Amino acid sequence: MLPVARIFRSILVTAAVGLSAMTVSAVSFSDMSNEEISALLADVSATAAAKATVAPEHTVREIPVEVTAEDLVTKVYGVIDPSVSKHECSDQAFRILRLRPEEDNAALWLETSGGYGISYYGMQPEVSAMARFGNETLIDFCFFFMFSYQEDSKVECTRRQADFCGSLLQEMHDIGIPMGRDSLSDDLFDVSGSYKGNFVNVRLMEEQTADSTGRYILILSVEPEGFMPVDDIYAGL
Repeated sequence: MLPVARIFRSILVTAAVGLSAMTVSAVSFSDMSNEEISALLADVSATAAAKATVAPEHTVREIPVEVTAEDLVTKVYGVIDPSVSKHECSDQAFRILRLRPEEDNAALWLETSGGYGISYYGMQPEVSAMARFGNETLIDFCFFFMFSYQEDSKVECTRRQADFCGSLLQEMHDIGIPMGRDSLSDDLFDVSGSYKGNFVNVRLMEEQTADSTGRYILILSVEPEGFMPVDDIYAGL
């Protein structure tokens, strides 16, 4: 991938969304550094912990949502059409999932800790799912799949994330999503493509601590109707 392609894409996205709606939180996930992703998830986890007392309307869902790759790249939370406004997204999540998303910095979040879960052909990693809005209009949506490990469980954890990532990327290929790799990324992998006019980016990063614990984070982000001609260069196609 040419670095200028990513810069050019960011400029075009900013212009398309509109300066009035653009905030730091609206930076494309494909452009965020690992540190920014980690900080974002830490902030969301802290907010969720602070709201551990669940209101009656936040009914905990016990059955995970069954999803395919196509569901993940075309539907918010795997179940909601991306044409919704922020208000409609929250209402539909409650109607379909019986869960009310938490709002944080113009985004609506559902968390495993709050009762949300997905099952991808029986695989059920911890997940945070979000949708970001500008002036009630959906900017993008994203899934963060997390695979945590201790020192003695890293081998098994690595196998689980490899099975999940491999299956997801293979199915995306099978349904006709051409994925190009960013060879300059520091991630374990960083690939992008298009599906039905949507810009799709999939990244795998690893967080590690000094005591040999850590986690893999698979980031699947989608910008509805966001594919641009420059993305052919961005994705290396």
